Amino acid sequence: MSSNNTTDTGGSDDGDNRTELIVAAVALIISILAFVIAMLQALQQYYSSAKGYSSCTPKVMGDWAQFTHRRFRWYEFRFEVEFEVPVIFVAPPTNPRGPLGLHDDKDITYMTGTSDSYKKTFTWNQQQYDKIDEGLRAGNSRQAIHTADNELANWLGLLMAIQRMEKESRTWQDNEYFGHSNPQWEDQTPCHPHAPAAAFTHTLTVGMQRKKKSWDSMPENMKKPYATTTISHLVEIAGMLGVHWKEFNRNEDRYRAQGNGFSITGYDVDDLGIVFTFEKTGPTWFHENRIVPHNRVKELFFGYCPTIFRQVNSSNHKYADEPKDIGTLQLGSMSSIAETLVVIGCNTNTVQYFRKPLPGTRHIHLFPVAFELLGMVGAVFQIPGTAFRMLPNPTIWHWDRKSFSLRTFLGDYVHALSEASVNEPRLNHTENARIATIIKEAGKIEDKFLELESRDGPEAILRPTNNTEEKIFSNDLVMALHSSIARCDEFLTNPSRMNLVQNVLRVHLQEVLRILNDTEGEYKATVVTTDKGRINKEHIQEVVFSGASSIIKTSGESEEVQKEISLLQKLDSASSSERHGVLAEIYLFSVRKRVIDIVCRQLVVARSRRERARSFISTASGEPHNHDQGQEINDIWCMLVFRMVCWLLLHDFHGKDIQVEKSEVFGSRLPVYLS
Repeated sequence: MSSNNTTDTGGSDDGDNRTELIVAAVALIISILAFVIAMLQALQQYYSSAKGYSSCTPKVMGDWAQFTHRRFRWYEFRFEVEFEVPVIFVAPPTNPRGPLGLHDDKDITYMTGTSDSYKKTFTWNQQQYDKIDEGLRAGNSRQAIHTADNELANWLGLLMAIQRMEKESRTWQDNEYFGHSNPQWEDQTPCHPHAPAAAFTHTLTVGMQRKKKSWDSMPENMKKPYATTTISHLVEIAGMLGVHWKEFNRNEDRYRAQGNGFSITGYDVDDLGIVFTFEKTGPTWFHENRIVPHNRVKELFFGYCPTIFRQVNSSNHKYADEPKDIGTLQLGSMSSIAETLVVIGCNTNTVQYFRKPLPGTRHIHLFPVAFELLGMVGAVFQIPGTAFRMLPNPTIWHWDRKSFSLRTFLGDYVHALSEASVNEPRLNHTENARIATIIKEAGKIEDKFLELESRDGPEAILRPTNNTEEKIFSNDLVMALHSSIARCDEFLTNPSRMNLVQNVLRVHLQEVLRILNDTEGEYKATVVTTDKGRINKEHIQEVVFSGASSIIKTSGESEEVQKEISLLQKLDSASSSERHGVLAEIYLFSVRKRVIDIVCRQLVVARSRRERARSFISTASGEPHNHDQGQEINDIWCMLVFRMVCWLLLHDFHGKDIQVEKSEVFGSRLPVYLS
């Protein structure tokens, strides 16, 4: 009986032990799970402290995401996100110093479009981007959308656009313009700054250095890593890509630019500064429309232009706030042009045409006078041996060649020179080496134009048009223009006559602008007309100045009558085919003579003043001028006009590009940011 009770008690204990074991096991498992969950929660909390890590992925930064790291900060018991972004700048490719220091300390990579450059800037070419873009898209519904991806950082698109510009333009130049079967430009174009200078024909390039940043320093309203540049470098990069500024308002922080399939918008961000977005909005191409890759072109982006009078060691042009000398033209606004005319020495009336223009004030004949000033004394930017002629427009006027032809004007100008040599000894090309040089060089240029018209090669067919000037110039034509300008500069920049050249330039501008604004008819031309009112083109149209005799003898028939009209009316009433010849005649028979008379008279007055200061009495002070002096002034004027036409033929401007006032940011190192 007792044994049975013992057995029952033992079985009960075993069951209780088993139950307790199960309960303990379950409790242990729950505890372990709770511990694991607690640990995971703790880890998740720590990892979630890595704020911004999801914004530094390949979907946002591309290959730049490889530099993103989470670093644990023990003293704060949290993770910090570190990443790298580019600091972008513009410099010659031989420059060894970037914004972050020397190349030896912080690698500099220049974007030259080569495979090595793509690799070192961690960007994709077009084929790579297309493949990656397909992989990044979420589905077929997304693939139908052809707008830019919002996921990628804007600055990555900017880097790819710069690389594409370099690669596409250089490939086009070698393959299609020069027709090289095996272009070697990639092998000959390093992307680091230690290559010899002789290896570079392009002296305007975009470079970058990598900079490590922490997400801790990101403003709250910035959701993506941003790149850094300066406001002046951004203006230069935009111009290199063919993007034209529509609005540049620093007072209200409104910035907007568009062109060549790109759009740039700027706005102010609290606790950071000015942030720009860069977007692709349409088709893009970089062939002959590429900006000339010359370092001096940077000044044109801001409305400045170096001249042939700039001293080699001059640094005046580098500072936007410093007054400019004759070595720099300021063309970015009406007030800037007025300041340039003051520096040149123009009289008050001429300066007022720009400083306080009236509603009817004119600054244009065939084209704006500002371009005439550019062509007469502007430095040469086109690089021999390259195909690129496009420049950023430093003036506030559009350059529209559909309304005139520089080639036609050059032909009419040279023809008028030859015809006038019969009655004008100063223009006799058989005795005057300068006039002979102009006629000879103009003949070479015309021969190259004729060759271009008859050629079936790439430069003749790449741009189908009936206007030869709108075609892509052959290398022979470009070199002929370089040769002509070099002959002019050799004469004009001679130290012994540079002051006289500036005097001739000053009086020429005064006379041209005075004729264009001759509302009182002071400058008149006498034309021979028939009873039907038609102008007889067989007669040389003489010019009658105020105070001079207006009687002109003609050899026409008795029904022909003389009619006096203003030079401005004569130019405005000419047809599109006659305007070039009319302007050439006005220049040669009116402006030139006035320039010679006025400059000679002023030189006599200046000489008399110097003699009086020395207490000498000059017996020649009353003489108007001697022949040699007048001849030299004549030669300078003819050379300036010829150089102007050659310079404007050698260079080109986009028809939609005009200067928006931003000269104050030239050389500015104000940091701006690319989202």
